Amino acid sequence: MNATKLVDLFDIYGLADYLDNDDKQQLTVLVPTNEALDETMIPQNDIDEWLRYHIIEHRYAPEELVDGALLVTKAGGGLLGRHQQQRIRVHVTVQDKSFYSEKKKQSIQFGDAVVTGEPVATNANYIYPVSKSVTLPRDVLDQLPTHLDLSTFVASAYASGSNNVIQTAKGITLFVPTNDAFERLGMLTKYLLHPNNKKKLAQVVLFHAIQGIYYTNDEMAPGEYSVSTLSFGDGKHNEENIYMNKTDKGLFLRGFGAADGNDRSVIGKVVMEEQDEDDMLIKNGVVHKVDRVQLPSLLKVTNHDLLTSSGKNAFLDLMEQAQLMHLLDTSESYSGRYTILAPSDRAFAKMNLTRLLEDQDLLNRVARLHILPVAIPQMTLFDISNQQEKQKDHGSTNMDEHQEITTLGTEFDTLDDNEKVMITLVQNNQKTSDIYTVHVKGSLQDKAEVVTIGRVTNGGGVIEIDRVLIPSDDNHPLSWWSFLLVVLSVLAISALIVGGGYYLWLWWKRRREGYTTLEHEEEEVDVD
Repeated sequence: MNATKLVDLFDIYGLADYLDNDDKQQLTVLVPTNEALDETMIPQNDIDEWLRYHIIEHRYAPEELVDGALLVTKAGGGLLGRHQQQRIRVHVTVQDKSFYSEKKKQSIQFGDAVVTGEPVATNANYIYPVSKSVTLPRDVLDQLPTHLDLSTFVASAYASGSNNVIQTAKGITLFVPTNDAFERLGMLTKYLLHPNNKKKLAQVVLFHAIQGIYYTNDEMAPGEYSVSTLSFGDGKHNEENIYMNKTDKGLFLRGFGAADGNDRSVIGKVVMEEQDEDDMLIKNGVVHKVDRVQLPSLLKVTNHDLLTSSGKNAFLDLMEQAQLMHLLDTSESYSGRYTILAPSDRAFAKMNLTRLLEDQDLLNRVARLHILPVAIPQMTLFDISNQQEKQKDHGSTNMDEHQEITTLGTEFDTLDDNEKVMITLVQNNQKTSDIYTVHVKGSLQDKAEVVTIGRVTNGGGVIEIDRVLIPSDDNHPLSWWSFLLVVLSVLAISALIVGGGYYLWLWWKRRREGYTTLEHEEEEVDVD
């Protein structure tokens, strides 16, 4: 088979038994020709593993190979961990019958090496000639940058200093959120990527690395599993667990952000695009893409954190003058949850701040009008094209926790006992994302539009809006009696105008009919 070079390397590195095993064990051997083999490209420390990667456990005939299967090789140990063996993916393509042959043609590829001829069968082995030597799975942070939709996670790993932990951990499964998944976090992503929050960012990154290797095509009984992660708290490792849930709809991932176990808006799902595999093999385990970022329980992010990192200075000044700052710093799990409607600084620049600052009562009411004493509603500003399908993936949301926003509008109480706000989903076929508006119930003020959102770790969150909300009764700056006097005056003037017009019309009608008053008719005549 013109593969003497490979045989020599097996002899040199003490692996000749794999080729001379007779009937000792059933194997499949991948054999590149002498011209296709270049061991000088392989680091000296990896040659032994690289050679073992050409040996597959079990004897696979061509008809036994299944497209997409992960076959167990003899490579293993090292960064994979004890008793773990590296996998290689096989691709099998069956072509239709040709005009010249009734037999279907089969194309086989192991990893990145294509089978170039008929395999040779022995009692113990199946030997496949391949176009090149197979390539060992690479270091995780060398491989991930080739997937452009994972760039935010890669940047986060380096920015948080957790890259070395991921690269040197033995036998891990890494769930990597896509760029869209980070975008869904809105204001929270901006907060985590701030240079002052490296430790919290590291908590999130390492929360997606679990101990143990889990391939999606392996047999795993349906159900939920609690598995330890590499995330840390208080300086200790392995304190955080994450939940994997195997269902007939796929493999799901649940962190602290979905404590009720049913909120698909934050529960992650392993996704596979047409050009990608669901199991991405790496040097120390396997990688899966997920469509949501998961949050560990030890991560603490408050509404004040989000407002500060996003530069809501004018709104923070308003809250401070209304003595409500303490409501923004609540971080305890599911206690004191508030959703903050935070106008941008540009929104404050559009209004008369002088009047607001001079009227403390109005200032207090405006501040309280922007605080909803509820968990952040179920909202998404991203990827609505398949939202219905995603909701079906994992059941419905617990409306008691995160209310759904509808096209008819959802009503919410505020800290101002006299005011309620309405948040409404606006259908727009021209855009690929949801649009939401916010307005005070009963107010004549134009509706505010939601700019972005951010969820905090106790279930509350921040909703940025482009307009400052004003109490409904403040749309009429006059007092009630002044307003009533104006209305009565308008009605009186209207009555005079209507009455005068009516008598003018009667006069004109009589004149048209020939009736007029003569002078002698006005004199009295004594008929006696």
